[in-house]
Amino acid sequence: MPHKLLFTGLILIAAFLLISCEQSSDKNAETPSEEPAATETAPAESAPSLYAEWSQLPKGESPGGGLIIREDGTYTRWDDHPDVKGASATGPYEVDMTVAPHALDLCVSECGGPGSEWTTLFCIFRFHGADTLEVRFAPDNNRYGAFADESDERTYLYTRKGPAPAKK
Repeated sequence: MPHKLLFTGLILIAAFLLISCEQSSDKNAETPSEEPAATETAPAESAPSLYAEWSQLPKGESPGGGLIIREDGTYTRWDDHPDVKGASATGPYEVDMTVAPHALDLCVSECGGPGSEWTTLFCIFRFHGADTLEVRFAPDNNRYGAFADESDERTYLYTRKGPAPAKK
């Protein structure tokens, strides 16, 4: 009989220890550790803001133009080329900073709506410092996946003129 009591006592102690260990590990899982995990990285530097008034640098025969990207989801783009002086487009835009290179859709009417593939400029862009923006416009609805090794006719540089004005 004493062996049965000893055996039963050992089983109860083992069960108690197992339950205590499980509760302790559950509590540790809910409480964040004081030390950061080894895989954490330092926060990334904040990217330059796209929201601004940009001046297009002269290129070839084009004396320039401009681009305004507003925080309210609208843009205005114009060209100062003598053949199209004063030509501009205004509308909504969509931006995706999660892809590389970053994507920018400049829409004349509703972005993603029926027929918008014919009225949208599908662009990629990147920053060169905080005050220079490089934009590559696609000639059709097939967005480029990268920038050209050398400058091409569809890539333009813009310099920041100032913050984006509020919507009129």
